[in-house]
Amino acid sequence: MMEQSKVTAKVVHDTRRMKQDGTYPLKLRITYQREFKDYRIGTDLTQDEYAQMMTPRNRNEKLREIRLTVQARENEAHQAIKALPIFSFSAFEKKMLGGKAKGTAKTIYELMEDYVLKLKNDDRVSTSSSYQTALNSLKDFSKKLRYEDITADFLENFTKHMIRQGRSGTTIGIYLRSFRTIVNQAIELGYIQRSDYPFGKSRYQIPSGQNIKKALKIDQIKKLLDYPTISGTNEDRAKDIWVFSYLCNGMNIKDICRLRYRDINNNSITFVRAKTERTSRGNLASILVKPVQEAFDVIAKWGNPEVSKSTYVFPFLNESRNALDERRIVQNLTRNVNKYLARIGEQLKFDGVLTTYVARHSYSTVLKRSKVVSIDYISESLGHRDRKTTQHYLDSFEDDDIERYSKLLVAF
Repeated sequence: MMEQSKVTAKVVHDTRRMKQDGTYPLKLRITYQREFKDYRIGTDLTQDEYAQMMTPRNRNEKLREIRLTVQARENEAHQAIKALPIFSFSAFEKKMLGGKAKGTAKTIYELMEDYVLKLKNDDRVSTSSSYQTALNSLKDFSKKLRYEDITADFLENFTKHMIRQGRSGTTIGIYLRSFRTIVNQAIELGYIQRSDYPFGKSRYQIPSGQNIKKALKIDQIKKLLDYPTISGTNEDRAKDIWVFSYLCNGMNIKDICRLRYRDINNNSITFVRAKTERTSRGNLASILVKPVQEAFDVIAKWGNPEVSKSTYVFPFLNESRNALDERRIVQNLTRNVNKYLARIGEQLKFDGVLTTYVARHSYSTVLKRSKVVSIDYISESLGHRDRKTTQHYLDSFEDDDIERYSKLLVAF
C-alpha cells in the first residue's frame, strides 16, 4: 500500500498541441516515480471551456457533465490503483482499461495490422492482402504516423505521393477507403475525436477511378464467339470461359470456380457471389441465371463428371483447398485466361485489352443498349445491392452517340 500512495491519477488538459477546431484533449495522467503516461478519455475542450469547467459555480450544463465525468474517471483510476498489489503501468492498464490503453496502446498502423490479421483469420485473403498493400504504402510515405497527424492535408500529400509513384486513381481510392475504415475504428475506440474526422465533402474526398470503357459492342462479341481456336488448347479454354461468364450474368472467375452441380437445376444456375457472401450478414441474395444453350455447352466441354450434387462443375478447385489455396488457384487461372484473351483481342483488333472483367461489363452494357432492359433488372442480375454500383459497370456513351447528341445543339 505504501507504493500505491506514490501513484497519482489526475485528468489534465493537454495543451501541447492544438487541434484544428481550437481544442485540446483531456487525458487521464498516471504518474509514478517521476514517470507519467497519458490516456485519452474522449473529450476535447478549448482553454476557455476548461477554465470554465474548473470553476466551482459553473452554470454550463454540458461542462458540468464533463466535470462529473472527469471526477468519475479519476475515482475509477484511484480504485484501480488501490486494487493492485504492486503497481506497474501495464498492470494498471489491464485493470483499468482491459489491457487497451486508449491513445497509447495502439497506433493507427497497429490497428491496421490487427485488422489485416483478423481478415486472414476469417479467410478473407484477398481483402487482407489489399489492406496490407495499403498499409505498406502508408508506411513508405510516413514511417511513424500519430493520430493528430491524420488530417486532410496529410491525405492530400499522401495522394500526391502515390500519383508521383504512378498509381492509378482506382488504386489510390482502394488504399484510402481501406485507411478510412481504420480511421473509423480509431474514432470508435476514442483515439480520434469525431470532430477531427479528415474525410468528407468539406475536408478530403477520396478520388474515384476513371470510368474507362471496358465493354464490347454486340458485333465485337459475335466476332469473339466466331473466333477459331484449336480445341483443348489454353486459348480455346480462355475463350470458352469468357463466353460462359458473359452468358451467365457476367459471373467472375472465382464464382465460376466455386460452382457445384447442386447450383444447376432445370436449365438454370443459382449462386451467391463470393464477394458479397460475408457482407450480406445472413441475408444472402442468390443470383438466378437462365443462360442460353452455349453456356451449357461450355460445361459439357470443360466440366467434371457429375459424381454427386456437391461435385465442382469445373476442374479448378478441390475439397482439400483452404482460403489461401483457393486464392492462389483463382489468381493463376485468371492470369492464364487473361493472357490468351489478350492475344485474341489483338488478333481481332479490339480497342483496349480483352480480359475476363470485360465479360461482366459487356453483359451489363449490352443489356443497357438494348433499350428494353431496366437498370433495376441489370442491378439485380449482377448481384448489386444498389443502382449506384451498377452505374459503374455500364459503359459510357458511344463516340457516335456523343457526336449525334452534339449536333442536336445546332439543329435549328
